[in-house]
Amino acid sequence: MTSIIPIDLFPLAIAKGKAFCNRVTETKKLKTCISEKDYAEHIQHAAMITWKAQMSPQSLDCLFNYSERHPYYLNLLCSRMIFEKEIPTPEIVRKIWQQYVMEERSSVASEIELLSKNQRKLLTILSRTHKTNSPLGHEFIQIANMSKATIDQSLSFLERQDYIFKDEYGFVHVLDPLIKTVLSGTSQPL
Repeated sequence: MTSIIPIDLFPLAIAKGKAFCNRVTETKKLKTCISEKDYAEHIQHAAMITWKAQMSPQSLDCLFNYSERHPYYLNLLCSRMIFEKEIPTPEIVRKIWQQYVMEERSSVASEIELLSKNQRKLLTILSRTHKTNSPLGHEFIQIANMSKATIDQSLSFLERQDYIFKDEYGFVHVLDPLIKTVLSGTSQPL
């Protein structure tokens, strides 16, 4: 019988000198501080202990795409994969993500319901368009069907509340992959 060793990314965060995070806290910094390569090495080590084999590059890509390297979701997916008898394939990773999205859909809806109508609308549009580098540009304003001032106010609020962030290239992204997946209406990575 194979012993189950949880794939916990906490030691990786500590090894990199970073405090680990909950669902949102410090995620923006950790996504850039802990590289995909570092995550892959740690996950492959755990895979060798658990399944006596390494995960395929396609499975790792799937894991990184669904979680968007968000530490909370990466850890969550890994902790669910550990119960698989065989080494997880991309299809297994996809099924685990889809199951989690279905389980959490109502809690995301409850959280989003606390936002104003315009904030919800903007967050949904950003989830469906994946990212934009000109949220106050003419094209995005037309897509959103909102005034420039309303978009600007909503962007400021959503950024302060860690729903969105601007990357080093000036693109605005939805921070939480679960929220983005639920609001985009798909369980596929964008």
